[in-house]
Amino acid sequence: FWIDDTDGYQRIVEFLDRVQPELTSKVKLYRRQLDIFDAFGIAAELDQALQPKVWLRSGGSLVIEQTEALVAIDVNTGRYVGGADLEDTVFRINVEAAREVARQLRLRNLGGIVVVDFIDMEDEGHREALLAEFTTALARDRARSLAGPVGPFGLIQLTRKRTERSLERALTQPCPTCEGLGRVKSPETVCLEIRRALLREAGGGEAIEFAVRAHPEVVRMLSGELRGILVELKERHGLTVRTLEAPDFHPARFEVD
Repeated sequence: FWIDDTDGYQRIVEFLDRVQPELTSKVKLYRRQLDIFDAFGIAAELDQALQPKVWLRSGGSLVIEQTEALVAIDVNTGRYVGGADLEDTVFRINVEAAREVARQLRLRNLGGIVVVDFIDMEDEGHREALLAEFTTALARDRARSLAGPVGPFGLIQLTRKRTERSLERALTQPCPTCEGLGRVKSPETVCLEIRRALLREAGGGEAIEFAVRAHPEVVRMLSGELRGILVELKERHGLTVRTLEAPDFHPARFEVD
């Protein structure tokens, strides 16, 4: 368990020393200049988890769309061309997709009604095997889920217990440009991305000055509610940051100079 906050690290260690001292050695203090999310690849995973398309190793893909009523997931063959038998090819893609769908439900914390549009198969044995594979993959999830049979057009409907907000709802907000028809990253999320970008640009240098141009909402957030980011960059990393409003910028766009 890694933590990049010294005070938080001390509190956790002191608590474990009292209740479960054997776990104390598992808590590590992260000291590197590189942001902890970048160091462990979490930032890249978060960006990918906000994208609607997920590529499969076979070359097929999933398209995941979250709506107010349900979550729709479409399975596509994509660029997969392996295998002379079309039915066998489709079955292989569907099985891979079933495993990835179960993973994405956990990763994105998607709940409620979920409809998965698998590629249609004629072979009844393949249909049954697909459902068995999907059920097995879903069983690894701590959130309770229940999947129905494969429908006549390759549809499987399932319900997954809704626990908290989905990852998309937690990290994004309704887009002001399209009046909520799509979503953009929230100012809080952009501020954290700016912090990571500044640390990457600094590269371990000393007393470096930067200018950040961003949407006014983001600049106001950095100057107000999240001003601690700039304070931390100054005190801990020696970075001086000036923020400049760019009203013509997209809400998620920023530039570091």
